[in-house]
Order: sequence, then structure tokens, then C-alpha cells
Amino acid sequence: MRPALLLLLCLLPWGCSAIPPAPGDDSIRARLKACLLAGDMACVVDQYLVLQDIGRMPGWLVAFQNAFAITNRKAGECEKVARLVHQGLVKLGERPEFIRFSVSGPSPVRVLGFDETAQGMVVKTHQVSTTGVHVAIH
Repeated sequence: MRPALLLLLCLLPWGCSAIPPAPGDDSIRARLKACLLAGDMACVVDQYLVLQDIGRMPGWLVAFQNAFAITNRKAGECEKVARLVHQGLVKLGERPEFIRFSVSGPSPVRVLGFDETAQGMVVKTHQVSTTGVHVAIH
């Protein structure tokens, strides 16, 4: 799965809105941004603790890391997860934006999802919402 898609669909761990570090920049902040782009939460935490020179994780960083837990990767958790991810990215110096997806039309069924394909074949269907609404971060 590609890192560039992570927070667009907040139920799946694939990417974020961080601006890539400049080539040759090996600063702690650059490494932190690289970790964000890779979706590596353990690395994000490590680099933040080094950057701030603190020995324990602040509560907001714990919440940000927990937003990516497997238990949150199900329909219905998107608003809570999007809020936690947005707060975490703001604290990390990013400028995330909320994106709302919705299904409209005459049908009473409001299922929102997408198919994951490999070599032109559907390999998995991901159900994102049963209410026709999904909130994500970009």
C-alpha cells in the first residue's frame, strides 16, 4: 500500500500531508517529516521526543499515535480518528485539512467504500462508511 494515501482515508494507514524535507536536510525536523510521510508512527514519536528534548510523550502525541490503531480501522470511527490526526499534525507543525465525503441520491443505502486492486483484479473491498458520510484528513 502506498504512503501517499494515508490520511485521505483515515481508516487505513497510508500517508499524510507533510511537506517532504529538502534534499540533504538531515535535521531532526527533516527526519520527523520523513517519518510522517512514511506513516511510521514509532519513528514520528522518537524524532519528536529528540526534537523537543523530552523523555516522555505528551498526551496529544499518545492520542495521535493511537489514532492509527487497528481498532480504529472500521466504519464509524472516522470523525474521532480525523479529529485526533488533525490535532496531532497541527502540533507537529503541519497544516492538515478536513475532507468530507458523502453519498447522495434516491437510494436508502448509504454505503461508502472502495476496491483495492492488483494487476487489474479486485483483491479486497474496503467499507468506509455505512451512513454515507466519511471524514478524512489531507
